[in-house]
Amino acid sequence: MKKLLLLPLVLLASCATTPATSPFKTGDAFIVSGTTKDGVNVSFTAQLRDNGSLDDNYWEYDADGSATDSAFFIVKANQEYAYAEDFFKGPDGKTNMVAGCYVYPTGPGWKQATGFLIRETRAEFDAFWKRVKGLNGSDLRFELRKTAGDCMITRK
Repeated sequence: MKKLLLLPLVLLASCATTPATSPFKTGDAFIVSGTTKDGVNVSFTAQLRDNGSLDDNYWEYDADGSATDSAFFIVKANQEYAYAEDFFKGPDGKTNMVAGCYVYPTGPGWKQATGFLIRETRAEFDAFWKRVKGLNGSDLRFELRKTAGDCMITRK
């Protein structure tokens, strides 16, 4: 009888899932370069500060960018979408600016991917994302094509 009671526990234990493994690790670096729609060249390196955390099918990483802990990097679990963002001061030394590069890699093992670059004041950047929040993938790409420049993320 004891063997019958233990059987469900053994079956449950064998069904336990293994935790997801982060595709990147602390110290991995991603070089971001591109040109905005109005011709401003942008470049920064996002060097990961942690091993990431999985949230709603996206790996999220804190990163060093133009300054210590000024950036972050997000990648979809299947690595078909990646995003690097850096926060910095504008040319006047006062205005909070954001540069974000949104790329569509080909899945695990990718080394380089191209996509869309937005470089705006923090207020303009937040207003843009508020406007496009909730759009499906193709509508978001359409909106990005209208307003964004070109960028590339290269795994170092």
